[in-house]
Amino acid sequence: MTSQYTHHALAANETIPVPIGISSSTNWHIADHDAYARDGNDGPWSSFTVQVGSPSQNVRVLISSSGSSLWTVVPDGCTKNDAFNCAELRGRVFNPNASSTWTDKGLFSLPFLAEQSLGYTGNGQFGFDTITLGLQGSGGPKLDHQVIAGFATKDVYTGMLGMTSRGTNFTDFNNPEPSILTSLRNQGKIASSTWSYTAGAQYTPKKTFGSLTFGGYDSTRRVPNNVTITFGEDISRDLLVGIQSINSGSDSLLPNGTVAFVDSTVSHIWLPLEACKRFEEVFGLTWNSSAQLYLVSDALHDSLIAKNASIKFTLGATSSGGQTVNITFPYAAFDLTVSGPPLLNGTSRYFPLKRAANDTQYTLGRAFLQEAYLTVDYDRSTFTLAQALFPDSSVPQRLVPILSPSASTSDPSSSSPSSSKTGLSTGAIAGIVVGALALLLIPLIAWLLIRRRRRRTKAKKSAAAATHDDDNTHSPALDTDNAVGLGYKAELDARDTTFRGHEVPADESSFSHNDAKMKGSEAAVVGPGYDDEKAFGYGYGSGNESGNGNGNGVGGQRQGQGQVYEMRGEEGRAPVFEMSAEQEVREMDGGYGAGQGAAMVGRRADLDGGRR
Repeated sequence: MTSQYTHHALAANETIPVPIGISSSTNWHIADHDAYARDGNDGPWSSFTVQVGSPSQNVRVLISSSGSSLWTVVPDGCTKNDAFNCAELRGRVFNPNASSTWTDKGLFSLPFLAEQSLGYTGNGQFGFDTITLGLQGSGGPKLDHQVIAGFATKDVYTGMLGMTSRGTNFTDFNNPEPSILTSLRNQGKIASSTWSYTAGAQYTPKKTFGSLTFGGYDSTRRVPNNVTITFGEDISRDLLVGIQSINSGSDSLLPNGTVAFVDSTVSHIWLPLEACKRFEEVFGLTWNSSAQLYLVSDALHDSLIAKNASIKFTLGATSSGGQTVNITFPYAAFDLTVSGPPLLNGTSRYFPLKRAANDTQYTLGRAFLQEAYLTVDYDRSTFTLAQALFPDSSVPQRLVPILSPSASTSDPSSSSPSSSKTGLSTGAIAGIVVGALALLLIPLIAWLLIRRRRRRTKAKKSAAAATHDDDNTHSPALDTDNAVGLGYKAELDARDTTFRGHEVPADESSFSHNDAKMKGSEAAVVGPGYDDEKAFGYGYGSGNESGNGNGNGVGGQRQGQGQVYEMRGEEGRAPVFEMSAEQEVREMDGGYGAGQGAAMVGRRADLDGGRR
């Protein structure tokens, strides 16, 4: 299923939007007993705060690279059988009934398009409400009428912030509700449909938190490389990367190269059984078939800590050949803790590796993104993975915007970290050009006036000398040069439609990078996968995702094809309709064409609906 959506374009007086960095919730620990605040029951993980509803309710969420909306735990997600601090452990709950701006849409299946093959299921109470990204007072963007799914299932233990550009469709195939990323883009809050994320690493000396950026990336959190990967054709598994090898010292852990899906929605790394067997041999792991996890005993844990092995993933666009990038993990990245149902009755250390049954399950989850920095570009359908960096907390962010493909190149060397403007506006550029033209015209006009005055004087002298002896009146001789001089206009002719190349008209589809170099901003403009010092920036034009662009250029709008989630309704091709919570559950359909019919799910409404 596809549907058109419109992107924001720069107006003449606008500047390039600064990327939006969302601060983490700074919640590694709970004060009592110095215990981990497991935002996720298999972490600890670094979460981010979102304010939801009116008045705002704070919830902590993890990042879903495959989702597009906000998922929040609702009060039904914590029962009398759960821990007394269940709501806190699950990142706090959102109560739609306490929000004056909540608009209910009904009960639907959660859109586990990619995760369904891993066994994830669940239902959500969907609706619309206002959200603000970040804590109160942090200056995060506020977005109205955003799709929100309230859920109780423990398949997803904490809330999720969806990052894709795909919309959610409740009524028909032509009116998708925009994703959070698309809303930011349409409102001009970011320069492109791009985002970057790394999960953070609690095991580092400074317990480095996660990093999330909309519209660019944080150059202090990654090691640049030249590997750019094109999206896969399946929209539900678009972030496909080739794993060419996995090694620990001299030990090979991956018998054959393979392709895996990068998905921060899930915690674990899912690899072929042959690879899991190699991990078992090298690290002494034992598969627990009941928990479906590699549980780690205290004795094994001590042995692995003493061994202090590292694991290196070599990645590329395909499973072999081409340019590659290495992502290296210390053992500490895999030294995690799992606690409580439905994963385990009790608490245990575990190694976040899962046995995949087939290639639809090969996945690099959140554990992988502790040491990897992911940048996703929906304008170009590409992404990059880089080794993550963990700077000291005293090091400020250096947010670098990524512009859409038709914008101008900016000058990375003329940037400043504190500037809220990352470049000269188009109006400022036009003003400079007009001023320069005026300076050139002033001496030309003066020369023309002097020339005309001299010719008038000459004409008068000639007329006085050229008289006849008779009394008949004669007209003076016509001075054609003088006539031309009198008729000349020094200013630019209004009929002259020739474009001189100094300003950018609204219908021009190309924009020279020399016309808009950024001044006074730290934010250098680059495209993902390019060297920071040599990178080219891009801007706004119009066209669709398949390359059939119209080239509306600066000041126009960019039309494109974007996939949407479709909410399933009645059987066949009948229109989808709204259902109350007492009626059957409808599923989200991630289909590829409007010709697909929506099938109704034949089960009673259940807000949980997940695995037990």
